[in-house]
Amino acid sequence: FLTANSNVDQIDWYTQDSLDCIEDCFFQQVSPYSTTLYEVEVMDENGCTDVSNITVNVQFDRAVYIPNAFSPNGDGFNDFFRVFGNSAVLQVKSMLIADRWGEIVYETENILLEEEQKFWNGVHREKDMNNDVFVYYVVVEYIDGRTEKFKGDVTLMR
Repeated sequence: FLTANSNVDQIDWYTQDSLDCIEDCFFQQVSPYSTTLYEVEVMDENGCTDVSNITVNVQFDRAVYIPNAFSPNGDGFNDFFRVFGNSAVLQVKSMLIADRWGEIVYETENILLEEEQKFWNGVHREKDMNNDVFVYYVVVEYIDGRTEKFKGDVTLMR
C-alpha cells in the first residue's frame, strides 16, 4: 500500500504500470508483477510542489515441479503427465513428448496448470502406450511474461 499525506491540494501518481486512480488519490494499492517505480507529485494550497518516489521490489518464487513418472491406469491418481507449479506460473506454453526413437507422441500448447485433462494421458494414436521411458521438452510462462525451458525424461508405468 502506498499513501500520501492528506494535507495537500492536488496529488498525481505516475508509473509504468496502470493504477486504479491517478489524480487526487491519497491511497494506492499496488500488486506489480515486476519491480516497479512509483512517483507521486503533491501540491499544497499555496502552490508548493514536492515529488517522492518509491520502488516496489518484486521477487518471485518460481516453483515448478515435473514428475519423472506417472501411471495412467484410470485409478484417478497420477493418471496424467503434467506440470505442477505455484502462483507465479501463468501456463505451460508448450509441451512436447517423444519416444526413445524421436517420434513425437504428444504435443500441446497453452495449458493452465489446473487443466489436468489437457496434459498427456499416455495415449498415442488412440492406443495406450506400454511401459517405457519418454523424453519431454516443456516451456513454462510466468505471470511476469518470463519463460523457462525444462527437459528431461518420464517413465510411463501402467
